Amino acid sequence: MESNCRINHLPPECILEIITQLIDVEPTSVLDCMHVCSQWRHLILESPILCARVAFEFKQFNIIQFFLNFTQHVPQILDFDMLWRRHDMSPRHRAHLTVFLLKDIPRLQRAVCIRSLFQHDEADWCGILDEIKTFRNLRELAIFFQGGNRLPVIHTPALRRLSLSAVQPITVPVKAFIRFLTGMPSLQHIDLDFIQPQGVAAQQSNESAHLPSLETLKISGASVSNCQNIMSSIVSTVESVKISLNVKTAFPFHSFWEYFDIHGTAGLRLTVTPFGPGTSVVLSDRSEPWNPRDFPRGAFFGACAGYVFKTYLWNDPFDSKILQDSAIYADSIHTVILKALNATGNYGLMDTPDINNEQRIIPWLKQLPRPRHLVIDPMKRYLIEHGIDFIWPTLRLITIRCREHSNSTPEDDQAAINAVSNWLKTLALSDSVAIELVGRRWEHALEFHELHSSCMNIIDNRFS
Repeated sequence: MESNCRINHLPPECILEIITQLIDVEPTSVLDCMHVCSQWRHLILESPILCARVAFEFKQFNIIQFFLNFTQHVPQILDFDMLWRRHDMSPRHRAHLTVFLLKDIPRLQRAVCIRSLFQHDEADWCGILDEIKTFRNLRELAIFFQGGNRLPVIHTPALRRLSLSAVQPITVPVKAFIRFLTGMPSLQHIDLDFIQPQGVAAQQSNESAHLPSLETLKISGASVSNCQNIMSSIVSTVESVKISLNVKTAFPFHSFWEYFDIHGTAGLRLTVTPFGPGTSVVLSDRSEPWNPRDFPRGAFFGACAGYVFKTYLWNDPFDSKILQDSAIYADSIHTVILKALNATGNYGLMDTPDINNEQRIIPWLKQLPRPRHLVIDPMKRYLIEHGIDFIWPTLRLITIRCREHSNSTPEDDQAAINAVSNWLKTLALSDSVAIELVGRRWEHALEFHELHSSCMNIIDNRFS
């Protein structure tokens, strides 16, 4: 190409590259490019990928619609949730664009992603899915159900992520739920909120959806029987499916443990928090960090038991039956966490722990055969000061979390350090134990001399 070649003599691919570079900096500059000359305008409108790329960058419905008309058969991300979060568009334009997209069946059919978890009167997704039936390109589907109790039979061979949501429980037959999932053989992630399959359980009907690639399953707002129906409806060959389960209803504890034990969820962590008349359950992969915000109210005790994680509220009566039910898992308990939370489940201003309940926990702690890791929250003052009554010789690591709460005192932290140093002086602990001090802030002037001396003594014992 000659160095003095004029711009209107450039080959089309070079002009498109120039336009693309300009759009990368400012997407709406495509309008200026269209006014350069008729050649540039034709090149832009004859490039469906470019039109699809810039269409949703505008805030005027007529301009968005104009570019969408030139996208032809390009698969697109149709994010209705993002559209309704746009504050640069007027409500009228958002409404027009929503209706326009919902009525564009061919565009919906070739989409690679559909997100519509906001409630919208026009979005009858059951009807839309039932009309289209086959989505060849769709990889993510996140939709809000407007009610009813039916699930359409659709075919989405490329779908990787499914999210179904409702504002109140939606009851669907188990068989319809299985047929719905059967058309999604590539699913890796499922998120169900208030979707409740009911009827003959899948394990009794010998029907299930085979999802060989499933990695995560999140269920919220369902009863235990609904959760059992959902899990029984799915067969996966993944070695360890991560399951997050949030159940806010009372349930027979024995049947719950037996169910999850039978279904081989030994890699999972179960959190049970009694509150009011019901019980909240959160089940997640034990390799993930524990988030106290998972709980509706504060906890005063936790025991991380391999795949059993329990918390009990500081202001609720201690439920000895729950501990009895979990006793069958005592051999699996390798980590015990003594933790204090506030009434919202966060690390903040604490209420006074119920000493009565803490006294009743100690006999249960004594019965644990082989914990290897103890995590101490210094605000669990009573349990720490009476730790010599239950401390285990199998411990290999003791973690003291100082300054965990905004109102934790130097006295609490010092008491925890002193208690551990006293434990080390007895024969209750092995010489192999290690001490770990962690915390967000160390503003308290703490005295570590006794702890240091005790640690040095056990180190000397190792080499004596």
